[in-house]
Parts: sequence; structure tokens; C-alpha cells
Amino acid sequence: MPFTISCKKKHHKKNEYPWQQQPTNVTYVKKLQLKLIRQFPHKGDRNYTQGLAFFQGFLYESTGLEGQSSLKKIDVNNGNIVMQKNINDYFAEGITILNGYITQISWKNMKTFAFEINDFKEKSINFTYNTEGWGLTDNGTQFIMSDGSDKIYFRNTATFNVEKEINVNYEGNPVVYLNELEFTANKIYANVYGSPMIYSIDPSNGNVIEAIDCSSIICAQISKDNPENVLNGIAYNAISKTFYLTGKRCPVIYEVVFEAQSL
Repeated sequence: MPFTISCKKKHHKKNEYPWQQQPTNVTYVKKLQLKLIRQFPHKGDRNYTQGLAFFQGFLYESTGLEGQSSLKKIDVNNGNIVMQKNINDYFAEGITILNGYITQISWKNMKTFAFEINDFKEKSINFTYNTEGWGLTDNGTQFIMSDGSDKIYFRNTATFNVEKEINVNYEGNPVVYLNELEFTANKIYANVYGSPMIYSIDPSNGNVIEAIDCSSIICAQISKDNPENVLNGIAYNAISKTFYLTGKRCPVIYEVVFEAQSL
């Protein structure tokens, strides 16, 4: 889910990114835009956002980079950091909260880590996997993980074994660099590395259902000055029925809803 200039930067050919390609028929994909509800500061250091989750009134954030990773609990009323655990031993990636604790994946360590929600004390629950780790969410019964390709893996919560995988496509064109994930209303929402779009994906077949244009917010714009600082971070609040969005080193966290694009 990352890519940094120093650690992960790749050289891309023109039109290599799928959102720069021109599919022949994308009329069934619903085009959405953001409606801003409010915004608050994305505070503190170690804010290279890799994962975002909402649980019982607070945001939980996983940040990355070697020797600069962290796990944070954030007050959504003002952006204050309620609790922070610095992680210096691995490049942290996506997180999800399931079965009463936080599961966090790592980029190249091929290992998960688990933490208590109340105090971030590390638990002795670890799994291994054989790909890079980028995004993580869950559907209540399975972990759902991305690895930077067009694949999304559905993993057993007791073993982390792959039970199913899908290839994400935008009307037949593979969507690679799938990054941070969020699952709600039987849809997987995904950031795509380097893109100002969020895609909602049908978990049964990998088809993109909706394309959400996030280019209006600063988190999707600051990459013009630094390609590392991309839109990344999606969390859903089921009470307010709103999404929280941010990005790597983005100074703002946004609370938004998705709505049809105006003509």
C-alpha cells in the first residue's frame, strides 16, 4: 500500500496507470463525487498514512516508513491524538479492527501484528503471508487484503490462509496498485496508489461498481509537489453514515459522503 521515493518508487511508463487508460465501455460504472461534511487537522508526526479504521467513536491510524511507523487513536472532534504507539521494527501498513483487537499488516516483513484496542499492548497473535502487504479491512468473517497488484485476498481470521481471491477490473481493464481498503454495505472501497479516485468494488467478482472523484481535496493534490504524498486512508462511520478520508502527510482529515456527480 505504500511506495516511497526512497524505498518503493518505481519508474512508470506513460499510460501505465489504469486510470490513464481509456476503456472502451465504462458506462455501467457510476460516477460519484465528494460532499464535504467537515474537516479537522491531521495532527502529529509519523503521518505517512497506510491504514485508517473507525471504531466506537475514534479513528485508528496506521502509518508507515522504516523506523517511522506508528499506530494512533484520534479524536474525530478535533483531530487530537489520544494515544500513539511508535513502531520502529517494521514498515507498517493497513489495519482493521475485528474480534476485539487491531490487526496490522507490514509491507515486506510478510507478517501481521496484533494490538489491544485500549492500550495498544501487543498481543501474541501473528500470521504470515507470502506477498507484500498494502491494505487491510474485513467483512466480519474474513480479513480482506491487498498487495499492490490487482488482487484482493479474502483470508481466514484464525489462520490467515487465503480462502478466496478476486482480480479487480474497470470494465475489463485490470486495476493495479490497490492500496488502502474499507468494507461496508457489501462493497470494498479502495484507494489506488497515485490516483485521485476511490473505487467501490463488488466483492463477488472484482468489478468496479463506482468511481469516486476525490480530486477536489488537498490530499489528492499535494502529490503534485511530492509524488509520495498520495491520497490514502478510508474509514466508515456507520452511525453518521459518513466516510473519513486522508492521505500520506496530508494536513487534513475529511468527513464526507459520496454522491452522484452534478451535470
